[in-house]
Amino acid sequence: MVKNKQKPSVKLKFVPYMALRARVLEMNLLELNEFVNQLVVSNPFIEEARYAPETVQPNDFEKYIAKSEDMYENLLHQFRMLNLDETTERVGEFIIKGLNEDGYFTMPLGSVSKQLNVSLKDVEKALKIVQSLDPPGIAARNLPECLLLQLESQEKVSPKIKHIILNHLKDLGDENYSILSKKTGLKVDTLKALREKISHFTVSPGLAFKESHIKKIIVPDLYILQTENGFEAHLNDKFMRKFFINDNYLKILKNNKKNTDSEFVRMAEQAKWTLQSFLERRKMLLEVGNFVANNEERFLSGIIPFPLKHTVSEVAQHLGTDESSVSRLVQNKYIETPVGIFPIKYFLQHKSKPYNDEELKIKIKELVSSEDKTHPLTDEQIANILSKSGLNIKRRTVVKYRKLLKIPSSSKRRLTNH
Repeated sequence: MVKNKQKPSVKLKFVPYMALRARVLEMNLLELNEFVNQLVVSNPFIEEARYAPETVQPNDFEKYIAKSEDMYENLLHQFRMLNLDETTERVGEFIIKGLNEDGYFTMPLGSVSKQLNVSLKDVEKALKIVQSLDPPGIAARNLPECLLLQLESQEKVSPKIKHIILNHLKDLGDENYSILSKKTGLKVDTLKALREKISHFTVSPGLAFKESHIKKIIVPDLYILQTENGFEAHLNDKFMRKFFINDNYLKILKNNKKNTDSEFVRMAEQAKWTLQSFLERRKMLLEVGNFVANNEERFLSGIIPFPLKHTVSEVAQHLGTDESSVSRLVQNKYIETPVGIFPIKYFLQHKSKPYNDEELKIKIKELVSSEDKTHPLTDEQIANILSKSGLNIKRRTVVKYRKLLKIPSSSKRRLTNH
């Protein structure tokens, strides 16, 4: 009877630790450092171990700087993920490449029609699709259309409101509400609310890409080195903010038995759980790194251009833990290798994919580069060739990865003899 009463208490104490452990496993190195900063401020039992002044230098971060996609790359990536016919694809990509830096498309649609030898309806269709991409307002032909596109992305717009934005924007901006009310029959309050709403819209949707196109630092949690005995994984401790538990405070708390239910008891337990979670994260992360180092030697040596990949289940079995812990551990974390810096997930095979996606990309590139350009391979032919070599995929899978690789369709790759 006594044992049965104790079990729930033990279980309840264990729950906060498991929640903290899951949170710590998910964090990458930079997030973990910020977490330590917060703990040092909020928990008196946790103290930071200071860096030696020479440990981290500003230029140490330079090799970890990466740039985000610019406006054209981002829009093309969005556009190519849509399943569109070849004409729409061709016109849409032309429109995207023709945007100015503010994100506007100013070329007359008739000129596009003549230049690409397509109908005006084809151009209008492609433009409408491009205008549906993010951010709202992109590919507008003028300011009124830009504002209208942003409003339409938020709500259904009535014909009267649409007419005001496209034809009477100056009157709206000048707050000529009585004139607009007489012309449209809309109430003054409605017009005021409309002006207030669109005053918060951007007049340069391309600016969103300029602001996001900044240097981004990616600091890997692991790095792999090649030694005489093969490849070895190491934790990137140089950038890790270290901490320790103040034993003197723990002794004071232990000796003061009157405060067993105080907030200090909770913070002392949090400090112990945090340290335990950090140590477990370190151990598991290093094991994952060595798993990659030991199983990807051919890729790390540059012998093959893609990793062999293993499932989360295989990694979990190797670590002696559960799949959910491994999934949390590899989220948003990077590993530096002799052949480049990669997300740890790059080395893992998604269970829903019966093929190695990195191998598939390489194979598609190879087939296209060696094809007869007067009779280029169709997506169906590529799928058949890859299936015979062991990569069992369908035509639509080839289409998906061909677009990701920015490879044109067979009709666009065909060269004609004149």
